[in-house]
Amino acid sequence: MALREKFEDTTRIQRAEAELQATRQQGKPVAEYIREFRHLVSKIIHINLGSITPYVSGPKRAQDRVAVTNMKSDFQACLSEKVGFRGFQIPAEKQCRIVPVEYEGNEYQLAHGSVVIAAVISCTNNCNPSAMLGAGLLAKKASEAGLTVKPYIRTSLSPGSGMVTHYLSSSGVLPYLNKLG
Repeated sequence: MALREKFEDTTRIQRAEAELQATRQQGKPVAEYIREFRHLVSKIIHINLGSITPYVSGPKRAQDRVAVTNMKSDFQACLSEKVGFRGFQIPAEKQCRIVPVEYEGNEYQLAHGSVVIAAVISCTNNCNPSAMLGAGLLAKKASEAGLTVKPYIRTSLSPGSGMVTHYLSSSGVLPYLNKLG
């Protein structure tokens, strides 16, 4: 079991496995299991999710991080900056330009900053399961809220390995990721 790979205290592992097995057999809710399991945990960490700042990558390079709260102003600043890592050097009079684009017989209006590519990817060398599952949960909520992807947006789901596909499938979020692209 995965617990054996993480911990050396076999007594604790055996107790945790026994409790997990008993909980599964009894069909207890997860919250009840967590309450009963706490005595086996050496440390509980409380995190105020409100203190965590969400980031996005880009606008040009995936390794550039921008706080979501600064995304609009950062992108607008990048439009004017000279061409380089962060700049596009677009004259001010052209920054608000809207261009009609025809796709599959329909016309759409695109401007600087319009999303035309959306990807959820995982590298096989450094896969982050929580990030991929987070993307899956977001896709589930978006789908349940009736959100859809515009037809002209090129979407890509690339789990990176069979194991990533397995835990996305096992968790029940893969259909939502596939539905949204």
